[in-house]
Amino acid sequence: MEKLNLAKLRLAIDDVLQRNQMTTIYGGSDGCNYYYCQCTGSTGAWQGYYCSAQEIVDAIDRNCELENGSCT
Repeated sequence: MEKLNLAKLRLAIDDVLQRNQMTTIYGGSDGCNYYYCQCTGSTGAWQGYYCSAQEIVDAIDRNCELENGSCT
């Protein structure tokens, strides 16, 4: 596989991430995950990105109103 030459792209300095910035975008490193969520007794479902159990509970309360729900 050939190495990518960034100089050929002619990117502005604002468009290039520095090494220390790249460490913050590595997937999963922040403890957050995507979850598939669904309300009980309903066909409604959504996908969300949550970082804590409380965020999941809040999303279920917000999206399911009076129904229960779950996220996996």
